[in-house]
Amino acid sequence: MSQGNGHPYSWSAIFNGYNKALMEECPFPVIPEYLSKYNFPDDSIDGAEVTHIWTQDESISKKIAETTYIENVLDSYDQMVGEVDGVLLARDDYNSHKDFASIFLQSGIPIYIDKPLAVKATDAEELLGMQQYPSQIFTGSALAFDPQITAGVDKINSLGQIRFIFGSAPGPWDKYSIHLIDPVLSLFNPDTESKLINRFNFNGFVSVKYQLGKKVLCNLQCLGGVASPTRISIIGSKDFLEINFNDPFYAFRSALIAFKDSIKSRKLIRSQQEILESVKMIEMGIDT
Repeated sequence: MSQGNGHPYSWSAIFNGYNKALMEECPFPVIPEYLSKYNFPDDSIDGAEVTHIWTQDESISKKIAETTYIENVLDSYDQMVGEVDGVLLARDDYNSHKDFASIFLQSGIPIYIDKPLAVKATDAEELLGMQQYPSQIFTGSALAFDPQITAGVDKINSLGQIRFIFGSAPGPWDKYSIHLIDPVLSLFNPDTESKLINRFNFNGFVSVKYQLGKKVLCNLQCLGGVASPTRISIIGSKDFLEINFNDPFYAFRSALIAFKDSIKSRKLIRSQQEILESVKMIEMGIDT
């Protein structure tokens, strides 16, 4: 667990289903709210289940396990080695990622590292360099897997020459900007390089302007904790596209399915270049 992050509850539920009465006691009310809109087991993920759990607090581990039908509560996360086919590192406190991921990377176990992988390119390169094979680390914002992004890719060509991209997210820049950056990179050529134009920070509100490629101005903003939607606007010479990320369920589900499939196929879902470009764009928005 990491502060403010309920992914151990939600990701496990999307795989395993969940006990509705116990999920109402989840300390993240938004999770039972959006899960209640879907039918389980019909909307759960086939072909895989969460079988082992470790958190810093055994009582929390047992609560999550009971709520989401996880069989094995562990005393130490390294007990998963040799027991599982893949690991969900469901913590978004990026400074801890190396410590928790190292043993799994060294053991050759595929690992989904919650976003952001890092906020410095050098740290991201170090983690990626620890892989035993190129697709061992799966990482990024689940919003890049939202069905709206898939539909948006098909619509991009109808917008004409892309001129402007605007995006906003509610949380702090270091943790939330990736929810804008990764969908933008998915909508365009993932290998598109960005250049920093300017950066503005006022009491936690961060606005960063980039040049994407040769002709696109991209302005991304994080509101530092003010409640607001996460959305992206793409404006072309002929038309525009608005994407509002109102429901995270299918984004999480699609990302988790992609990870599950990559475990067996070892298919590279995101190139190292795309992952590093994403981290570089995060780093451009951080005051140094």
